[in-house]
Amino acid sequence: MGKRLDAFALGLDPAYCLHWSNTMNRKLFWEYPILPVLAGALMLVLGPRCQAAQPDVLTQDLPQPFPDEGKKIAFVFEDGPLPHTTPLMLDALKNLGMKATFAVTGENVESNPGLARRIVAEGHELANHTYSLPDLKRLSQGDIVREIHAAEEAIMRVTGVKPRYFRATNGELSESLRDVVQKEGYEVLDSTLDSGDWRNPSSEKLMRTILGKVKPDSVILAHDSFPKAGKEMPAVLNALAKRGFLLCTVSELHSPSSHRDSATLVQPQPSKPTQITSINGTCTFGGKKSTWSAKLTADGDGTYDAVYVSSWGGATLNYVGTITTDLKTEISGNGKAGGGKANGPFEFTGKFGDDGIAHCSYKEVNGGRSGSMTAEIPK
Repeated sequence: MGKRLDAFALGLDPAYCLHWSNTMNRKLFWEYPILPVLAGALMLVLGPRCQAAQPDVLTQDLPQPFPDEGKKIAFVFEDGPLPHTTPLMLDALKNLGMKATFAVTGENVESNPGLARRIVAEGHELANHTYSLPDLKRLSQGDIVREIHAAEEAIMRVTGVKPRYFRATNGELSESLRDVVQKEGYEVLDSTLDSGDWRNPSSEKLMRTILGKVKPDSVILAHDSFPKAGKEMPAVLNALAKRGFLLCTVSELHSPSSHRDSATLVQPQPSKPTQITSINGTCTFGGKKSTWSAKLTADGDGTYDAVYVSSWGGATLNYVGTITTDLKTEISGNGKAGGGKANGPFEFTGKFGDDGIAHCSYKEVNGGRSGSMTAEIPK
């Protein structure tokens, strides 16, 4: 009993001491009283140093040694857009010059059309996240298809963009439902890393979860529907950028150019792109001249969904519509009011010259005003 009290006095576990002694087939701790004292002193001296030597993801500020093509990761912010949280993500991404994918609901797009258009205008990607965020496991296949269609219609009406991906509520889809989604023309958007922001973690826990588990090609699930996490997520994005990660959309992450095969022969590049993502130019009528630009999303066969922004008389005008072009000889397009200030619907058509600039005729469908415009594909 006295030996056990001696061990307690030293802050050691008697059972552990006895187990260690028996394992070694001798009773050193009891036969030589100085040994427990030395062992205790050694633990006091080395313990803090051992603890400090363990890695801490919050203090590892240097970029990781990934090759350039291996630094890409994608964030998926789902459930928005919402006025109190989505702008925080957009501002943080804009400051970093990086992109993300926003899985939006049809209801929230209709309630916050300006935010939906801002997501597109700033180069981010939209994904279909149903219209009303229902529990898909409680719906029939027909109801799920109606949710997909209603969200698609709202997204296209507000932004002019048809999403490539469908993100299920709770991220859960059976194989049969995956087939349904794919038959509707969508790819299923799966994540590989859950940020856990929906559990309302502390800011340190949120940071550790993401920084401790992220790796190249991660698709990180987060939300722009939780105010507390929304305020803390910009710091996480900054920390990832500081470590050398490149935040991009899911489409960019999965594009062939993001995963170059060193054994693949380099093919000669075409003199002109086969697809474009933006276009700009000027418009003149009534003796006044304005500039315009459009963000484009390929819709197949040379047709693009277009989100137009025009500067006219000091005002910014917004339109949505389509542009069709073979990128070599001809171009045509149309647009209508896309929220905010806008004139009436318009149409234009023209041909590209040898200088790569298209010279087009332009007219307003309802107002009857007509003029000229140019269109140029950015180099």
